[in-house]
Amino acid sequence: MNGTLAKQGVYNVLTQKQITTYAESKGYVFLDQITADDIDLFWANWKLGPRAKGKRLTTLRAFFRFCVNRVAGAFVRDPLDIVDHSV
Repeated sequence: MNGTLAKQGVYNVLTQKQITTYAESKGYVFLDQITADDIDLFWANWKLGPRAKGKRLTTLRAFFRFCVNRVAGAFVRDPLDIVDHSV
């Protein structure tokens, strides 16, 4: 695995663990319980520089797009559609 793919894998795992921990802390059982306000809070608590935050947000967007587009019935809407965190 080249360096770029390895870094992407690390971002994906970290983001997955973070969103899971966040959802559990809110008492959420299903992903569709996550709202744009939740994403705002989740994003605001990242202790990262602007560039790293941007990369993580890209990963998070990709995850939710996957859920909307590929997993039948997982989401009616993407909670990141209305979130704009320009870095």
